[in-house]
Amino acid sequence: MEKELTEQLFFDGDAYFDAILAAIAGARRSIHLESYIFENGPLGKRMIGALAEAAKRGVSVSVRLLIDGIGSLDFASEAELKYSGVSFHYYHPVPRFFLRFMGLGVFTPLARHGPFRDFFNRLNHRNHRKMCLIDESEIWIGSFNVSSRHLRSIDGDKAWRDTGIRIVGIDPLPFELAFRVTWYDRINLLLNNDHKRRLTQRLRARIADSPIRTETSGTLRHLFFDDMIARINSAKDHVWITTPMFRLSAGSLPCCFRHFKAPACRSTNTNPASFTPSACSSTAGRCWGRVT
Repeated sequence: MEKELTEQLFFDGDAYFDAILAAIAGARRSIHLESYIFENGPLGKRMIGALAEAAKRGVSVSVRLLIDGIGSLDFASEAELKYSGVSFHYYHPVPRFFLRFMGLGVFTPLARHGPFRDFFNRLNHRNHRKMCLIDESEIWIGSFNVSSRHLRSIDGDKAWRDTGIRIVGIDPLPFELAFRVTWYDRINLLLNNDHKRRLTQRLRARIADSPIRTETSGTLRHLFFDDMIARINSAKDHVWITTPMFRLSAGSLPCCFRHFKAPACRSTNTNPASFTPSACSSTAGRCWGRVT
C-alpha cells in the first residue's frame, strides 16, 4: 500500500536535524546519508552516534555514509564507523601529499597544461548533495550540511540559514539510483555506469513527475535547467527561489524573465556577498532579493 505524499519544510537547523535523528533512530531497513560537509563538532558526533546505533541494532539492508573528499577534509570518525558496521566512503578523496602543497600554488601551472589538466578537472568534480534516504520511503534533502554552524542553539544569530524538506510517499528510485551512482564512482565502474544509465533514462522519461531533481551528469543538468526555465516562464502567480548562492552571469538566468508573466519573484539568500539584485531585474515582472 502506497503512502500518501506528505511534505514538511524546515528553515531551522535544530528542528531539521532533530527530526532526521529521530527518523534514523526509527529506521528498520536502510539508511543512505550523503553530505558535502560533515564536521566533527557536536552535530557531527550526534549523527555518527545515531548511525552507529542503527548499524548495531541490525538495520537489515545497510547503513551507508558518503561524504565529499574536499568538503569533509577533517573528518575523523572513520574508525568508529567501521567498528560499528557503517559502510563509509569519501567521494573523490584528495591525495594526502597533494594537500601539503595545495595552498602554496605549486600545482597551478600544471593545472593548465597537458595530462595534468584532466586530473585537476576531476579533482574539482565534487558532490555537493545533502540527502538522507531512510527505508526507501522517507527522503530528506536540501542545503543543510552536517555542521553545527546551522544550529541556532550553538551559533545563535550567526547560525547559517538554509532550507530542507522531508518527503514521504514519493517514488524513491531516482534517489536510490542517484546515491548509487555517486557511491560506486571509481569503486565499481560497471555498476556506476549501469545506475547512471537507468537514472538518466528514468528521469528523462518522467521529468515532470517528481518535484525533486537529482542529477549525476551534464545531460541531466541541462535537461533540468531547461525544464526549470520553462516552468519559470509559465508561472502565473509567483516564483520563489531559495539558495545559499545566487550568482548570475549576463545572458543566463535573467533572460528567462523576458516573457515572465508572474507579478513577483523572490530570492531568499544566505550569503550576502553572492547576491546581485540588479542581476535579477525583469521588465515583465519585478524581482527582488531578501538576504537573511
